[in-house]
Amino acid sequence: MKQKLSLLLLTTTAFYFASTAQNIFASTIKIGSFYLGMKHAEIEKISSKKFTTTELKALSDDYEKTTDVMVNGVKYTLDFYPTYTTDAKLDGTYTVSKIICGDSKVKTKSGITIGMNKFEVLKKLNGMNISFEFNKYTKYDNDGKPTKYFKEYIRINDTEAGKSITLNIENDKVQSFELYYDEGC
Repeated sequence: MKQKLSLLLLTTTAFYFASTAQNIFASTIKIGSFYLGMKHAEIEKISSKKFTTTELKALSDDYEKTTDVMVNGVKYTLDFYPTYTTDAKLDGTYTVSKIICGDSKVKTKSGITIGMNKFEVLKKLNGMNISFEFNKYTKYDNDGKPTKYFKEYIRINDTEAGKSITLNIENDKVQSFELYYDEGC
């Protein structure tokens, strides 16, 4: 009997951790384990990846550098920017300024998921005490002529934190979440 009870407890615990491990949340605070302002050394610990200077440093320190990172089978695209000391000198470290993730494991706490229809998203956002925008832009072909396709975005603003999360939409479906500082908040 003890063996059956132990096996049941072990199976239940393993199922719980397996099911909760699948939930990766996106918010205006963070996406998965990554947050804005995170130092590259912290990311190296989480991802078990040692960054080269080339992966972190853009052609000019005035610009951000994008690097892909895999954690638990989920791909994140991170933008890094150089950090400075209080006397405006480069301190040799890099910080995350944008996080993009389009993995199907990612969702918001309100249940917005990758692949969700934009109208379902707008329904979920309706009545929430948040600021959001829905924008639709014409997509152009290589010759500069408008196509029948559109780029669409739903941006959720966190004015107190000065951050926004954008839901990038293609063919009426959410393709990715993009978290970044929003200086216009």
